[in-house]
Amino acid sequence: MTDAGAEPQPQPQPLSDADARFADRLADEVQAILGVGLLIEGLTRHDDGSVELRASCLLDGQAADVVVEGETLLDASRELIRVVAERRLVAAWNRLVAPI
Repeated sequence: MTDAGAEPQPQPQPLSDADARFADRLADEVQAILGVGLLIEGLTRHDDGSVELRASCLLDGQAADVVVEGETLLDASRELIRVVAERRLVAAWNRLVAPI
């Protein structure tokens, strides 16, 4: 059952060639710098110009979904990098203190 007053969620659109190339480069750079497997699964451009990025992140053998938003594609990319770096740091910390 859906809420009659709820706004419909935007449907993901196919990536443009430029967005697909950007997503590929972003994933490659994150993987090279942070040592994290990353697959950009979707990019949604909203009517107000904001952007949502959806990605899967493989870190220490565990897969996790990451969804971030930004006012622009660059802002969303920065937020994605921040979230992935934070998860990488948490995983490293857990490996460090787990034996204690």
